[in-house]
Amino acid sequence: MFPGGWEISQWTNNLPAQNFWKKVVAEYTSGKYNTFTAKEENEVGLTFDNSL
Repeated sequence: MFPGGWEISQWTNNLPAQNFWKKVVAEYTSGKYNTFTAKEENEVGLTFDNSL
């Protein structure tokens, strides 16, 4: 519905959110996503592009 580049971030200590979003994004993208860590912001997350 909203094609383009996406970034989903969570606090590093929020393991339930990390597990939830990793499962959802992995299923939605068929495993075609990247992960990142932003230590300064205390965040981890996922990026993907669904514009195709």
